[in-house]
Amino acid sequence: MIRRFIRPLHKTAIRITGERHAALDMAHSRAMIVFLAFMLLYLTLSIRSIDLALIRPVFEREPDLSASLKAQEGEQHKVVARGNIYDRNGAMLATSLPVLSLYADPLFVEDAANAAEKLSLVFPDIDRAELYKELSSRKRFIPLKAALTPEQTKQVLAIGEPGFQFQEKPRRFYPHGHRAAHLLGFTGKDHDGLAGIERLQDEMLQSGEDVSLTIDIRVQHLLDARLQKAITDFEAKGGAAIVMDVRTGEMLGASAFPSFDPNHVSKSSTSAQFNTLFRGVYEMGSTFKIFSTAALIEEENPPFSKEYDATEPLIRGRFKIHDFHAQDRVMTIPELFIHSSNIGSALIGEELGTERLLSFYRDLGLLDPVQTDIGVSVPPLLPQPWRDINTITASYGHGMAVTPLHLAQAVASIASGGERVSPRFLMNGSEADKSGDIPTSVRVMSEESAYKMQQLMRLVVKQGTGKKADVPGYGVGGKTGTAEKIVAGRYDRKKVMSSFVGVFPVHSPQYLVFAMVDEPKGQKESFGYATGGWVAAPVVQDVVAGMAKIYGLPPLFDLARDAALTDPLIAFMTQEDERESALME
Repeated sequence: MIRRFIRPLHKTAIRITGERHAALDMAHSRAMIVFLAFMLLYLTLSIRSIDLALIRPVFEREPDLSASLKAQEGEQHKVVARGNIYDRNGAMLATSLPVLSLYADPLFVEDAANAAEKLSLVFPDIDRAELYKELSSRKRFIPLKAALTPEQTKQVLAIGEPGFQFQEKPRRFYPHGHRAAHLLGFTGKDHDGLAGIERLQDEMLQSGEDVSLTIDIRVQHLLDARLQKAITDFEAKGGAAIVMDVRTGEMLGASAFPSFDPNHVSKSSTSAQFNTLFRGVYEMGSTFKIFSTAALIEEENPPFSKEYDATEPLIRGRFKIHDFHAQDRVMTIPELFIHSSNIGSALIGEELGTERLLSFYRDLGLLDPVQTDIGVSVPPLLPQPWRDINTITASYGHGMAVTPLHLAQAVASIASGGERVSPRFLMNGSEADKSGDIPTSVRVMSEESAYKMQQLMRLVVKQGTGKKADVPGYGVGGKTGTAEKIVAGRYDRKKVMSSFVGVFPVHSPQYLVFAMVDEPKGQKESFGYATGGWVAAPVVQDVVAGMAKIYGLPPLFDLARDAALTDPLIAFMTQEDERESALME
């Protein structure tokens, strides 16, 4: 039975195999094709999934770093390099150089912990834990350090971490550090000007054009060094100084302290970046007696023998005006000026009256912002309303506040022979000159009146409060100033602004030198005094002597010329005036 059953089955199987072999082979082939098709589809879908989930977020959803860097390099070649800034002699004051910046791409970081540890040894200010966290992230671009030095670049490369990469960018460099920093200003991260000349001439510099300033970096170094020494010696808060060519208005030096290094702006305070020359307004004290005396000479042409009674303090309303070092007597115009009498100047202001005094101050530019070829200063602070008492106090430098530029412009306009002088900072002029914003050839006083003021200013240095500004052979003339500062609405005798403004050679002025020291403290060497004659006049003396060496100026101001200039004034002074005063304002 079993055999019967098996045999037919066997025969049937053989028969089926034989008859349908070709059909089975075809079906098998089709099944394999379908299987392979499904496998190919599965593989395609798998690859696509990996592409969408892993690869695309890196190379498409986030920027392609290599492509981005190439594009940036291309843009750098297309963008015109920012122009340089030079001094009047072609010395480099600001330039742009390519520097390497360091960044990290965590995708290529092999060992985040090791990389963070080694990099923190190169840059101790980098927080290792925070860096490790960043390097372990899925970010593609992590800025680490800007403007690496060659040595730092070498140390980073020695780490051998492929995730540390470099990017080349232009950076602004200021070879002289804080010298003329307030004038030069600085640029931002995008290489655009944010302050000073960098901002004021940004369009020109961005287009690749160079800018040449009237500044002489040699004079600037001299001015900075001497002003800084005075600030240190007298434990002062700060100060400002100017050197100006009175014939052209060109600024040869412009200093302000505290200062900052534009190479490292982020490390400086806002107060250090404050431009005292353009934006600081101060009561200038007795330097203003130059202007009230000049107004008197111009308006009334009085003889130098004219006398004013300074025997007692002057009382006007609730105001009582004293002399700092009282002579307690009647004095002539030269005596009032060299002894810096507040009482005498107040009487002069009262004699002139508000209208004439303000008109003369306006002609000198003391009542409006100073117009320069790179912009304007802040306006002066004036009494509102202006009363008769303000005319009296303004005649000796109290009650109105101006910038150092105001003072330099006004004194230069008198010293130049009476022609209005406006400060200039650009060698080739500017649109402001062409548009007429800068006053030119405006006469503020006669040459004769200007010469008389030159005589008086020389006498101050020769016999008065400015003796410490004198440099034999160079005929320095000028005026001291010591103004009490207003603190909490009241004048504080312990906090003063001490200054000196001088011109030389005084018989035919070429240069103006101004120095101002903020809140100096009396020292043993100055017998406890912190006045303009002790603090600021020596600064001017050193700067004049230094400029003589820099420019090779011969000492042409001899005794005969000095006598011819001052003897006519001395004739109107008493023997008492000829004694040497131990107290200098």
